[in-house]
Amino acid sequence: MIDQQAIDRLETYLHEGRLIRNAWTGTDEQGRETACLLAALVPECGVAEDAGVCPASALPPWLAHLTPWLDDAGTVEAWPGFVVRYVTILRSWNLDDAQSRRCDYLCRALIMREARNHTTDAAAYTAIDTVIALCARAAAGSPITDKEWAPADAAAYAAYAAAEVARAATAAYAAYAAAYAARDAANAARDAANAARDAAANAARDAVHAARDAAHAVRDAAVYAAANAPHAAANAARDAMYAASDRMIDGVLTVLETEIGPWGSK
Repeated sequence: MIDQQAIDRLETYLHEGRLIRNAWTGTDEQGRETACLLAALVPECGVAEDAGVCPASALPPWLAHLTPWLDDAGTVEAWPGFVVRYVTILRSWNLDDAQSRRCDYLCRALIMREARNHTTDAAAYTAIDTVIALCARAAAGSPITDKEWAPADAAAYAAYAAAEVARAATAAYAAYAAAYAARDAANAARDAANAARDAAANAARDAVHAARDAAHAVRDAAVYAAANAPHAAANAARDAMYAASDRMIDGVLTVLETEIGPWGSK
């Protein structure tokens, strides 16, 4: 169960129109305090400007680190609906640690599938597919050993190197970015598997790097295209970036809504 007082505070910010994007905290034209999703939920995060200070009693660490991206990456048009869904998810939260961990891996897998759509590099395909398969197994509750994560890590490094050679082309840069994300996904998943041995906060932080970096892969490919293409093509790349972000955010929220089900806490 997520801290209900924290959710009450978040809902107050929502209903009073004091939620903001692309900044931790601020002040509106009426002099009222404003905050992003995570800072409204946990003010300490806004003070520190760091998701890492979010206590597990307020939000699962993997979701805390993913929340700033969920808040900022999508389109202006989709954001209000995403925010309402996010708040509803927290209010309905009924997941135990195992279910939350399952959602973590399911979200990483769906984001890696999006990254796969932005590369034409065979090595990147191999790396991403390997990571997706391992995340699917982890989501199903199967333990993944370091030895099993190692080939995914090695394949991702190989894809990264291959795409780096030809990064002057937009498609090659997208492959490079996706490969980089796949490499980090392997590292993050391996670190998450070692969470019992490592500090819990660090493991949770590393576990979400894959999701964040995969999202950055889409963004970076669009930025590179914008710098090297005519204005119309740059606009198309920007639109594609935001569309991809909206798809991934919707996917993450859908994973959580599905896992919670209609019987979630009210």
